[in-house]
Amino acid sequence: MSDVILVALVFNKVIEDTSPTPVPSSSPAVLYNGRFDFSDPKGPKCAWSGSNAELNFSGTQVSATIKSTGENWFQAIIDGKELTPFSVNGTTSTVTLASDLTNGTHKLVLWKRTEASQGEAQFLGFDFGQGKLLAAPAPLERKIEFIGDSITCAYGNEGKAKEEHFTAKNENSYLSYAAITARSLNASANIIAWSGIGLTMNYGGQAGPIIGDRYPLTLPNSGVKWDFKNYVPQVVVINLGTNDFSTTAAEKTKFITSYNNLITTVRTNYPNAHIFCTMGPMLWGTGLESSYNYMNEVVNGFKTKGDTKVYFLEYPQQSESNGYGEDWHPSLKTHQLMADQLTKEIKIKLGW
Repeated sequence: MSDVILVALVFNKVIEDTSPTPVPSSSPAVLYNGRFDFSDPKGPKCAWSGSNAELNFSGTQVSATIKSTGENWFQAIIDGKELTPFSVNGTTSTVTLASDLTNGTHKLVLWKRTEASQGEAQFLGFDFGQGKLLAAPAPLERKIEFIGDSITCAYGNEGKAKEEHFTAKNENSYLSYAAITARSLNASANIIAWSGIGLTMNYGGQAGPIIGDRYPLTLPNSGVKWDFKNYVPQVVVINLGTNDFSTTAAEKTKFITSYNNLITTVRTNYPNAHIFCTMGPMLWGTGLESSYNYMNEVVNGFKTKGDTKVYFLEYPQQSESNGYGEDWHPSLKTHQLMADQLTKEIKIKLGW
């Protein structure tokens, strides 16, 4: 009998006309990284970029059953090797992640590449054929939270030219600067990002929730609230402001007030966190100048009040020499350069 994992428990293989028989909750389980909603007994739901399931198993094969409300793309990483990405689009699918593996012990990470705007994903189970689930990986002690927009989502980073428009297939959060930074520091990453979102306005003044509305949510499409006690990071990285200056520049007082409010919320939830207020690499001209000045005023304001764990970091403007992703977004190379810079700064500040 093969194994199927639902939520944090192990169940026997599900047959269409029978119900799963649970085994004790002390049995080996799956480690879920990111904001997950566990209220549905059929399986945990996620939406944010980079949400992932991590597990150890023995055997020669593994498959996953996933329900997706939109065009979500996933990356399976087995024993550190990135496999061919696949999508589940508005349906429930059982996908063979790997077969003909060496008969032995393996580690799987199943990573949601696409952002929350593409819909929710529900992990309904894993099957190992004649193999079995082993003890779950231990959660990492180092934790980072990223709050951002399309840049942090890795919008179009696998695109080949700035003239190409967004495709879900080319959004790979596994190779975002956020995920690369976390892996470089042996840390987990909760990525709370939405393309086009801003502090005071969305891209082009488009209607819809801004970051203050979405940040408190586990499932931003369903309105499920997040309990901030579930994940307390040592580092929080904010990369917002690009959309506040995309067409019409944000009003100074409103921008500064909104940024202050966000940092205050972060500080309330995580009293000891190091908060990096980052800018770039897509801004230019007067938008770049205004954002730089306003953000430094915010950071200096917190320092004046005695909060010495709030920092400003500017990523250099992206350049043609490093290529572009879709719709002028950062390329894979630019994401790597951003990660290198951010990793260095976190090491300096925290001694990691």
